Amino acid sequence: TGTSWDDAFIELQSAIDLSCSCSNEDVWVAGGTYRPTNAVDIDRDNMLELREKTFSIDDHSVKLYGGFYRGAERIEQRSQYNQTILTGDLGNGSDTAYHVVHISKMTIDEGMVIDGFTIRDGRANGISGNQEGAGILLNALSIDKPIIRNNRFINNHASVSGGAISGSAQGASLSLSNCMFLSNFAGASGGAIYNSGQSVNSEILSCSFHNNRASNGGAYHGSNAFPSDISLSIDNSIFWGNVATDQGNELWLDGGDNATVHHSIFSLDGIFTNGSSDMDTSVMFLHQDPMFISTAVGSEDLRLQAGSPAINSGLNQAIASTTDLDGKTRLIDDAVDMGAYEYAFATCGNVQNVFLHPSVFAQDVSSRTDELIYASSRMSNTLTAFDAYRGVELGPNFQIDQSTIFNVEVGNLICD
Repeated sequence: TGTSWDDAFIELQSAIDLSCSCSNEDVWVAGGTYRPTNAVDIDRDNMLELREKTFSIDDHSVKLYGGFYRGAERIEQRSQYNQTILTGDLGNGSDTAYHVVHISKMTIDEGMVIDGFTIRDGRANGISGNQEGAGILLNALSIDKPIIRNNRFINNHASVSGGAISGSAQGASLSLSNCMFLSNFAGASGGAIYNSGQSVNSEILSCSFHNNRASNGGAYHGSNAFPSDISLSIDNSIFWGNVATDQGNELWLDGGDNATVHHSIFSLDGIFTNGSSDMDTSVMFLHQDPMFISTAVGSEDLRLQAGSPAINSGLNQAIASTTDLDGKTRLIDDAVDMGAYEYAFATCGNVQNVFLHPSVFAQDVSSRTDELIYASSRMSNTLTAFDAYRGVELGPNFQIDQSTIFNVEVGNLICD
């Protein structure tokens, strides 16, 4: 019935369908990998193809939350380390879905939420509507800002537009925050995001884009034939190392788009505007390497290194969430950082970036819970871990082998 973890749905689509029929029901999804099971005739050829399987959402009130450990009782008991992966890989060794997620409704009111997922490996290389939006295809007449936050979009490819996300309908507005877009591709426009349509008002807050590729708009392409009809605001975000073979390595705006970019990092000459498009970059707009931990292909890490110009350079008024994509506190110093990840550090000799993984648990629990790690499974290796910012809560499935020793200090850093 999906009313408890003991009676959870096996297929995610079953939970989505029930939520669609029961207004304002949240769907909590445990960590793991989930494959699409529901075929939708997106290209309208009156045939259901295997590759048209997708996670289909057709109701505006659906709220999907990933990252849960089984047994969790509160939405705060989630972890971005316990990834909930929605994959386009259909599991038969050869086929991939055209769209990992498909949102279809005549009207999508503000209130839809997709929060806490890794959306990856969609391949929109079919015909008609199956050529765009490999990660998420917003295929609705009017979409009023679905809330897409705390998600990772990785390795989604579209033959035409919007490798990770395509929204190209009347009112196809997007609200994106705390998201990472890595290694997505589109053959024509918007390697990560393609956004087009009439009366569009989109926002990108605290997101990181890297190694997304397209002919135009390596990371983002906003297009509209209606002058001054698309509005885009970008705050506290990083666009770096994206590639367009034609125009706009990071961002391409045309056809009357109006964009405001504040407190963000873009590569030099990474923005291309066409026609009547207007760009305001008057406040804290940087052309400096953000100093990601790693940009090596296959081992990318878009967290910030010490000394990054993105640290303490964001706009506090544009903070979208109290935590970042890792679940760390968003505002550690006086100013928020740019990008999806807040730089948190511990100072003790030469030790930096010491974090307690949420699957590492403590023998004794501090009463301090400025932040929360939810521990719910077995740990059997001797390990000492330190973390300067988090509290620890032991879940109902927590176990310790008798020979195992765990130490943790919450609020203080200890160095050996």
